[in-house]
Amino acid sequence: MKKCQTKCPNYYAANPYHVKVWYYATKPKSLIKFLPILIILFPSSCRHWQKNNDSSKQDSFTTKFTTIGRSASIDTIGYYEIDHDSLIIPSFEIEVEPSQNADKKLKDDKETIIVKAIFTGKPKDTTSNEYIEKPWDREVFLTSHQIELTNIRIARFEGVKFSRAKYDSLADKDIRVFINIYSGRKSSQSNLLDGGVLQNKMSKVKGKRFPMKVKLIYDNN
Repeated sequence: MKKCQTKCPNYYAANPYHVKVWYYATKPKSLIKFLPILIILFPSSCRHWQKNNDSSKQDSFTTKFTTIGRSASIDTIGYYEIDHDSLIIPSFEIEVEPSQNADKKLKDDKETIIVKAIFTGKPKDTTSNEYIEKPWDREVFLTSHQIELTNIRIARFEGVKFSRAKYDSLADKDIRVFINIYSGRKSSQSNLLDGGVLQNKMSKVKGKRFPMKVKLIYDNN
């Protein structure tokens, strides 16, 4: 013990009791005498190690959770979601409300309903052939999507994309959607439905449901 006092004076001054326990515990004859003290100290050390280990596990879990949260984040531009080289148009719904006669005709003929959405935008380049050929709307085609309804009457447009290159070519980033409704032509080559037209900016349409009434094309009621 004197040797430890000489070589490690600072440690001995701070922990004299630990040094004494270690010294006598290493003597065979003193081992039995100090056995109760060692038993008391050992659980305390284990609890300290367990606490540190649990803290390490918690830190690891927090890091993984934070990393997953960051990877799940979605990049956006305006009201569009970015998907590689495409942009995802915000979702919206169209609820078709057929007249009584139209509803009966559709069911009797096992006819379907088509809800078609056409997306257009105003370009920066007004000298393109597409722009010149359509002077009445002064917009260019971006993309389209149609949904066929059988028994249900709600069409949900979701996940529709158009290219980032087309977006960059637009003078007005708030694109326009044109909705048209007609029969699926299962029972007839001709369209059976009349009505059901909607045209508006996507900023006014996104996240909403629009009821649209339709009737038979030859029905005056």
